[in-house]
Amino acid sequence: MKHLLKVGVMLSVVSMIWSATALAQTPNAVPVELFSCSWQEGKNMDDLNKVLVNFNKWSDKHPSNYTAWVITPQFRTSDEDFGVGWIGAWPDGSSMGSGLSDFSSEGGKLQAEFDKVIDCSGSHMLTSTIATSPPSTDEPSGGLIMFSSCTLAEGKTGADAIKAQTEISAALAALGSNTASWVMFPALGAGDIDFDYYNLTAFDSYKDFGAAWDVYVTGGGMQKAASISAGVATCDSPRLYDSQLVRAGTSS
Repeated sequence: MKHLLKVGVMLSVVSMIWSATALAQTPNAVPVELFSCSWQEGKNMDDLNKVLVNFNKWSDKHPSNYTAWVITPQFRTSDEDFGVGWIGAWPDGSSMGSGLSDFSSEGGKLQAEFDKVIDCSGSHMLTSTIATSPPSTDEPSGGLIMFSSCTLAEGKTGADAIKAQTEISAALAALGSNTASWVMFPALGAGDIDFDYYNLTAFDSYKDFGAAWDVYVTGGGMQKAASISAGVATCDSPRLYDSQLVRAGTSS
């Protein structure tokens, strides 16, 4: 969370998000931040959970409608060597600005607690995220999260990706898949990446992941998805992570 303190860079968030992703106006896009972190020597999830208790106490006193998850890798490629990740979401830019401002001015002690357990200084990305298959409930939860990096075909835009992924999600739902999905366009802090967006899918449990696997692999879902995405984008092999809900946003 070290980069949360660098609030000045956020002044041009709105214009950079839209110019970076070449999107048409999408009122339902929300800011989501991603951290990939390493464990400090001798530290583990038990140590982080103690800090998370204090994080929630601090957040109760500084509400910004921020929702957060900790993720830990399961199925992944060998070049992803981070030990723990953080996903944080706000419902809009105003909430993000308020939260970042509060943390910048009053979160130093809490930041120091995080720094003793995890090192997130090497990677912090802000994304513009659009739901293509919203969760079945408004209540955030944990479970599993799957990322895939996707590249647009020549001449295609982010709007094309959103349309295709929404159609894929609807087709898979018609086949019996019960998942939520989003497209995430890197906006700030992405560096020199070789893809255009993330396709993100969430499962409530390993049982739901297994059911979705059957729909996709043996139930015709793969063919449906390939037909819809043909000529729009190609995506690499997905990575699966356990997700632990840290905090459900509240506007009160």
